[in-house]
Amino acid sequence: MGAENLPPIEMVDIRPFMMNAYRDWIIASNCTPYVAVIAERATVPREHVKNGKIILNVSPRATKDFLINENGMMFNARFSGKDFPVYVPLDNIEGVYAKENGEGCHFMSDAMEIPISCDGEVLSPKEPPKKKPTLTVVK
Repeated sequence: MGAENLPPIEMVDIRPFMMNAYRDWIIASNCTPYVAVIAERATVPREHVKNGKIILNVSPRATKDFLINENGMMFNARFSGKDFPVYVPLDNIEGVYAKENGEGCHFMSDAMEIPISCDGEVLSPKEPPKKKPTLTVVK
């Protein structure tokens, strides 16, 4: 039975799973997970926003009640000594990376059309993502 005979299945958004996996990997590597965020529509301390973006430390020591799911990323943190509830919609998360060495993953943002790069390659927004290799049947 080939794949063409299978009924279509709608997959859930992979980004929350990727975010959790990369965050866990970065923490297990004894590094600090940072998340690059587009501040528009996000609940973040505005005094720390620069050029419409903010970098958030999402390590266990910096956050409380960290949760990321299909609705977005949520946690409590302290900024300038004050508790602050952070909420970031999934589409506003540009990527997650280790503070110490930059290892991590850059996600696609539908609103911003930012290319994905999870292999350490940094793509500029104008550069199209590389085409995936294809297989050809040879008889």
